[in-house]
Amino acid sequence: MTVPSEVVMNIRILKALGNVFPEGPARHFIVANTLRKLKKPNAITGDMLWRFLSVYYFVSEELAIPNSSSNYICFSLDDYMICDTK
Repeated sequence: MTVPSEVVMNIRILKALGNVFPEGPARHFIVANTLRKLKKPNAITGDMLWRFLSVYYFVSEELAIPNSSSNYICFSLDDYMICDTK
């Protein structure tokens, strides 16, 4: 099996993606479906696809947590329970 060149690999990925852009929480399912659409799925791996998406579309595999830098109060069940000991 020969390894495809980068240009051929990018063209194959773009054809497999079609009009669907992997964005949001469902992007892992879109990437899995894109890998399934490839005619020779062993030539292009998931890591290669994620690298392509991160370079050209600035999409990362990890999902950013909104408002993660703001101050927030950790939830504690003890703060909301009233315990009557008799």
